[in-house]
Amino acid sequence: MSEEKMERSWIVLKNVPVAYPKVFEATQYMGKGAFTYSAKFVITPGSEHDKVIREAIQKAAVKGWESKAAVMLKSIDGQSQKYCYLSGDVKEQTAFHGKMVLTAKRSQKDGAPKVIGRTFDGEGKGIPVKQEEGLLYSGAIVTAKVEIWAQSKGEGAPGLRCKLLGLQWVSHGEAFVGGGPVTDEGFESVEVE
Repeated sequence: MSEEKMERSWIVLKNVPVAYPKVFEATQYMGKGAFTYSAKFVITPGSEHDKVIREAIQKAAVKGWESKAAVMLKSIDGQSQKYCYLSGDVKEQTAFHGKMVLTAKRSQKDGAPKVIGRTFDGEGKGIPVKQEEGLLYSGAIVTAKVEIWAQSKGEGAPGLRCKLLGLQWVSHGEAFVGGGPVTDEGFESVEVE
């Protein structure tokens, strides 16, 4: 199947914790490979989000691999380089234990994902979030728009992939990696002589 004919399925996940958001600058994994934007989303097993993701995975697999969908999914299940939705129990980060983790990436050549805040301008467009605002950290609550698709050809095939389309910051959450938002606590007003 050519890339133009790859079947994809996008979904929106509202109010989910984000982990390791790398959405303002593309990076390489451990200094190797292609530059990508990325984020992980922490999902409770059996939740509505979990059901939506699993349905999107099945739909993408059937469209991409047709009658081979079940066999292909079984052959890559649990492989972090081939399957975008994994048990958090295998991760070192304890915040992932007992959860599922959806890993979404976006190629640098596709440009940065859309990153907006809670408010919209007068024309109905989301107001962009800037990196220096410190709103996106591991544990922040976001709404994520992602695209799930089955890869049948090319480097890394076969694979069940998740493309990061955009994020909307919703609220602060309990930080679980690398600290949370910076507050004014510990500072005080200083009088200039």
